[in-house]
Amino acid sequence: MIYGVRVQGAVGHVVMAMPDRGRPRYGYFAWGSGGNSQPIRQRLMKIAGVRNGVIEQTWEPPWNSSRLTDAGRKALGL
Repeated sequence: MIYGVRVQGAVGHVVMAMPDRGRPRYGYFAWGSGGNSQPIRQRLMKIAGVRNGVIEQTWEPPWNSSRLTDAGRKALGL
């Protein structure tokens, strides 16, 4: 669901698809649920030199399972 990651100076920028227009989960993916998930913003801060993160959601192109890599399919048991 991540379409791109780039770092410019101290800012990490992520472009990601949302799973479903009926249930956009930007807050969950960006900030986490408080459980065991590791939100995108937290992961961005682990990149050397990054002190701020920008997370952009996009609907184009729409995400679907055909965009998974072989490694992604294996990790998900597909």
